[in-house]
Amino acid sequence: MISSIDYNIIIADLIRTAGKKEGNILFDKPGVLTGNQGITILYFYLSRVSNDPSYSKKGYSLLNRFIEHCNSIEKLDLRFGSGMAGLGWLIEHLSQQEFLTHPEDFLIDLDKVLKAELYKQLHLKNFDLFDGANGLMQYFLIRKEYPEFEKLVGLYIENLISASVQAEDLRKWYVTAKNNRNSIELTCNLGVPHGVLGTLSVLLKIEKRTQIHHESIIKLIKEVSKSILHERVSNEVYSFPSIVFLESKTMAPSDLAWCYGDLSAGYMLLQAGIVTNDESLKEASLSFLLEICKRTDCREGNLTLCHGLISVSHLFYKIFWLSKEMAFKQASVFWLHKTYTLINEKIKDGSLQDDKQDLINEYSLLYGYPGLALSLISQTTGHEVLWDECLLL
Repeated sequence: MISSIDYNIIIADLIRTAGKKEGNILFDKPGVLTGNQGITILYFYLSRVSNDPSYSKKGYSLLNRFIEHCNSIEKLDLRFGSGMAGLGWLIEHLSQQEFLTHPEDFLIDLDKVLKAELYKQLHLKNFDLFDGANGLMQYFLIRKEYPEFEKLVGLYIENLISASVQAEDLRKWYVTAKNNRNSIELTCNLGVPHGVLGTLSVLLKIEKRTQIHHESIIKLIKEVSKSILHERVSNEVYSFPSIVFLESKTMAPSDLAWCYGDLSAGYMLLQAGIVTNDESLKEASLSFLLEICKRTDCREGNLTLCHGLISVSHLFYKIFWLSKEMAFKQASVFWLHKTYTLINEKIKDGSLQDDKQDLINEYSLLYGYPGLALSLISQTTGHEVLWDECLLL
């Protein structure tokens, strides 16, 4: 493992370097994933691991400023990625983790608005995490006291089924995307934020939360898993492409990352095997993931939680917690060392401030330094991670 002195120095250097840019925060994107609230959740967790109340004060201040801004405008961004659904999820999460007092009145009002938006997105057959039904379901999944949750689950199931296409003995979900000729084509998206891996994760979370629609949910989990496995290919580098184009019969490549690829696919399928008591799927997924431990392909130079070095380490850490297989712990440490090494290099040569991903000027969990720092803190302290439920993990 990384020594505590390495942890303290590197995390402190990262936070200090990024903190110089904090005055650039804009309050028009209150979401956590792609909005600017990643820094807020980071400060609350920093206060806990460091026992430094100044961090929680910063977190409170930022959260209140985001809420004040939202109260001052008429047209709100309701999306989970950048908008109010993400803000609501954050407030509920921080309350459940006892960082702040539960503001029930604010959330009850938000429930009504987001329920209407969920109906709208289901009608549009939009199951995206960032701006569609999967993201809105994330909000209602964390709202333990919401009285109409089972009703919303039933509606979600109904629309998910009606949005599918029956192909032979498979149920599939298609979306349109641009191919390499820049023309629009029907596709099967195998990603987490925009594709069937994300939908599978939502179904898994629903099954863990309620038994009301148990049979329907289990059936859908099996069907979605089968649909994902059907897209597996024989490739020297990867097994699951990020996108499969139906008409041109081509595919977009993938590598190790949160947003798509073999590691995310294996993790979701392993959970599906566990939840459905499918020993064959569970064993096949574990075997597949153990093979991935040998891979070293990733977006070198990238530090984001979306598709950078830290995303690979973080996923292996999650798989270790799920399976207790030491090979995954070792893999997470391997990628953690690569991440620390790159951060050190960038801090020393000054390129962290000029990073092409603009890591320092980005305050979201997925694309900015908050997600990177939060994952480093979680892994190096050895705690089970809960904040990443917003990532469908």
